[in-house]
Amino acid sequence: KVGSALRCGLPVVSTSIGCEGMCLSAGEGAIIADDSDSFSDAVIKALGSHSLWTELSERGKAACEKLWGKQAAIDRFKHILSTLGLPTDNVRSLDYLKLYPFDNDWSDS
Repeated sequence: KVGSALRCGLPVVSTSIGCEGMCLSAGEGAIIADDSDSFSDAVIKALGSHSLWTELSERGKAACEKLWGKQAAIDRFKHILSTLGLPTDNVRSLDYLKLYPFDNDWSDS
């Protein structure tokens, strides 16, 4: 849910546990707050500042692309294949790959 929200440009306030395993750095679209006072302060701050909202929104979308986008997936698969001693050179273009929700044109197939 955190990743989906960030991909849609929705800033997220979450706990450390809520973002655990996502490889997000502080400020990459999510504000991490682990106690009730800091959590509520972060929500009020994000809702009350158009510039902060916009910055978190853009950073969240960029983080999604960097961490989970098509090129990141391709790079991970190539790493796995090379670790297994398998060839990783492409015989054809990978532009045809559709990796929802990161490709904006996923609905045309």
